[in-house]
Amino acid sequence: QGIDISNFVSLFSYMSDRGFWELLSTTDFKQIDEALLEKMLPFLNFSAKLSIFDKIIHGEIDWHFLSVLLQHVRISDAILETAVIDGVLDEGVLTLLRDFHEERYKNMKKCPFCGERSPADTVFCLSCGAKFP
Repeated sequence: QGIDISNFVSLFSYMSDRGFWELLSTTDFKQIDEALLEKMLPFLNFSAKLSIFDKIIHGEIDWHFLSVLLQHVRISDAILETAVIDGVLDEGVLTLLRDFHEERYKNMKKCPFCGERSPADTVFCLSCGAKFP
């Protein structure tokens, strides 16, 4: 198996667009463009991703961006549910969260040795370490 460089290809493709450089030269990074943020997300560290979540909680980034963020960082369901109950986030977050988990579950495979589920693209079971056939 090779190394997946699709994130780099996507970023470089996005950066080669003239509009990207115009956006980069005019932005103050207090309010970043969500399209740019989506391309940069795979390369950001954990604290940067938490800063993005903080901006979502404070309404500086639209809550729909959670669908992208959840692919790159694990956010507790309880935190998101509490934010909805407290009125900080829209109720649509619960639908988004359900859809995310359903999609993630569909894309998992079951280990024949221990029975636990792992992401479909893993070579070894995350629970017991056995190699998938």
